[in-house]
Formats: sequence, C-alpha cells, structure tokens
Amino acid sequence: MKWHILCIFIFFCQYIHAHEYIYPVAVSQRGSFYLIYQKTPNHIELWEWTLQTNYADQLLMSRFTPAGFQLLPDEDGFSFIDNGILKIKKWLKRSPRTIEFDAPIYQVEVVHWLDNTTCYTSGKYKNNFGIFQIDYEGEVTPIYLHETADCMYPQKVYDELFYIERDHDWNYRIMQAIYEPALGKNFEERHSFKENQQQDAVEIIDFKKQPIVFLSMVSESEGFVVGHPPTVNRTEQAIYFEYYHLKKENDWHVEKLFSFNIPADLLFVGSPARLYESILPLLPRHYATKIMFTTADNTELSLSVYDLISKSITKLSNTKGLFPPVNLMSGGELTEDGPTMGIGKSGGVAIELVNISM
Repeated sequence: MKWHILCIFIFFCQYIHAHEYIYPVAVSQRGSFYLIYQKTPNHIELWEWTLQTNYADQLLMSRFTPAGFQLLPDEDGFSFIDNGILKIKKWLKRSPRTIEFDAPIYQVEVVHWLDNTTCYTSGKYKNNFGIFQIDYEGEVTPIYLHETADCMYPQKVYDELFYIERDHDWNYRIMQAIYEPALGKNFEERHSFKENQQQDAVEIIDFKKQPIVFLSMVSESEGFVVGHPPTVNRTEQAIYFEYYHLKKENDWHVEKLFSFNIPADLLFVGSPARLYESILPLLPRHYATKIMFTTADNTELSLSVYDLISKSITKLSNTKGLFPPVNLMSGGELTEDGPTMGIGKSGGVAIELVNISM
C-alpha cells in the first residue's frame, strides 16, 4: 500500500537591505501548517496555513516573538517562548497566557509537553542549568540539579530521563536517571527535597571535549545528538556539525552518521542574515528509517536524505530548500520524489508543497 505525506519546503528570499525567511514548525492532525515568518533577525511572526482553503492567517500580534513553538498534546492550543517567558495560547482565548514561574529560573529552553497542563524543560537556576517540570499554574518542580554541572536537553522516555551533562571543565556526557519530580508545597521545599535526595545518574556515553546539543531519544535504547566545534572563528564561512546515532545493544554505542555545514551568517549574532531561532529550524528531521537534513554545498544550501538501513546519502538535486520539511503523517518513508506542486510566491518568498511517497 502506498501512502503520502505532504511536506513543505521553504525557500528564502534575499533582499538588498534585508533577509526574510519562512519555515515550518509543526502541522496539526486537521491539516494546518504552522510557519514562522522572520522579517528581520529580531522580528518573527507565527502564521497558520490551512491546506484545504489555501488560506494563511497570522496567529499572534506582531509584538510577540513566538520562538520554540509547540502544539499542546490535544492540539487545543500551543505554547511558545516570548523573550524567555513561557506563554500558552488556547484557540478559544483572545490572548496568550503568561506562565508565571514560582521559582527564580530563567533562560528556559524548548518545552516538552507531558499532557495539556504539564511540561518539562531545562532552565538556569543560580549558576547552572537544571531540569524542571512546569505546570499550567507556573509551579516549578526540580527533576534533576547538579551543583557543578549543567543538565541540558532533557528527554523523558517512560520513567527514564536522558540529558546532556556539561561540567565546569567543558566535558560532555549523556546521562540517564529516573524521572522523579520533587515533593513540596513551594519551590523552596521542592528544591530542599532534591538536595536531600540521593540523585543517581548514570553516564551512558562520554563525549569528552566534543560539544553536543539537541539530544533526541526515540526510545529508551536509541537516540540522536548533534555535535559542533568547541570554538568558531567569526571569519569562517560555514560551521561544521556532526550527527550521531546512540544505540544500546547490551552496552551503549555511538556512531557518527553524517556531517553537515551551515553558513555562519545564519547563526552568528549580529549578522543581518541571522535566524532568530538559530540552528533550531535547520536541525535534521526523521521519517522512520530516513533522516532529512540541510547542508551547504559551497555557498548553496540543499536538502539531503540519510538512509539508516543502507547508510547512504542521497541529495535531493531537484529541490533547493533551505529548511527540512515537517511531515503531515508520522512514520513516513522518504523517496527521491521531488516537488509536485508549486503554490506561487508571496512577498518574494517561495513556498513549495512536496508530495513524498511512503
């Protein structure tokens, strides 16, 4: 049987005085695509494009900066990070709700929703990053804290917690622990509970001095992580990244799958071409046994597909997309099919709908 997934490839438009981007961030079960429209390096907007009507609508007023977009589990609304503040917008409400934390944490990163009222994330408390659970009322519950290390990029799989640990000597490890929220009536009690509790985290892979980010676990025995250089010179034209596969077969093993280059001006702060969400919209995306990723070939960005079975890379030569697509149906298989429908241009930004067999 052959199914199809609908993906959007978004091109970027370079003006004389500015760079503008549109890229996909999510797709709902009802067939709506959610897009970030970046007008300047410091101004982004959230748009919804309904496939059936071919109609696009801005979902938030322009004063918001909707980074880290996440649909709620029942798709009754969505969350986003607005200048470091977590906000939730329900479809039936006119304005987003600000989640006021009952703890002095900051630099909260992308959240992961456990249900419609509870999420987990990493954020900074005092001098280090820790892992916290946050509910709809702003109650912050410590999950894992370390006095001499940062705990970042958490991934919950059943009752297991996986995360990246970075110590003060800049050594990186992937750790595994039990996902156990602290108990207490307020944050001080919950924090004291964690301090007095013995927290046993197990190192599963030591990356030593190799910096890693964006841990993604697909099961309790398999995951992926992105590696990057320890330092980057601002004179460099591109930044080199590596994509690693983590797998447990009796013991944990790590394998480098492929590397990819991202033009430095897309990521450097101060660059007029910088993406507001940095590398987040350019991260590789998974479709069953295929991984789609963006890489720079000389100065031109293109999309490629890595096959986990054959361990081969296929460049989609008939597509010049900048951002990996978001799939409409989970578990899709990618082929080398190219664009089948063009939808025209708006404001100099080309949007292309792609039909990919599976």
